[in-house]
Parts: sequence; structure tokens; C-alpha cells
Amino acid sequence: MTISRYAQTRVVKDPTISEPAHYETYDLPETVKGLNVADLLANQQFTQYVWQVGDRLDKLSSKYLGDDDYWWVLALVNEINYGLGVAPGTVIRVPVDIDSVLTALGLF
Repeated sequence: MTISRYAQTRVVKDPTISEPAHYETYDLPETVKGLNVADLLANQQFTQYVWQVGDRLDKLSSKYLGDDDYWWVLALVNEINYGLGVAPGTVIRVPVDIDSVLTALGLF
């Protein structure tokens, strides 16, 4: 039996919006916490993507970066703290070269 990736997460409810509770699904890797990402990625190339209803960071990561495990790169680059709270129509930056971004972050 497969264990859900949400098994160890807590449920989060924002009382300011009338939206169902969601799981808090992620935290950034320890090695990139506190880094000035804007400076590290200043020379990187990005393409733009317009967020659509039903989009998720892991799906976009799989489609554009080739691996759904790089969802956190999209979150980090776009300063997204809560992936389920991104409004449709929001323009996000998608790295053109994931290896270059990981190298700039000191992870590759």
C-alpha cells in the first residue's frame, strides 16, 4: 500500500477566505532557506507562464522542468508560499535551464 505524501502534513485553514481547508504541503529544502534568491538567480533565463484554474506546482514542474520534484524551484523563484492560493491569471517565471538554476543555488 502506498503512503500518501500528505500523511505527515497539517491541515491549514485561512479564516479570511471562504475556501475549504487544505494541507500544508511543503517546506523548502534546508539548503536554500534564508538565501537571497533574487541575487543568486539574477543571471538566469526564465520564460513566463500564466497560471490557470487547476494548475499545481508539481504538474507545472513536471511539464516544464522534466521532474515534479522540482516544484519547490517554482515556489522559490516566484515567492509562492502557498501553492493552492495562486490566483488564475498570475504570471509566474519558469526557469529555462533547471540545471543552471540548481547550480546557482549551490545544489548541483
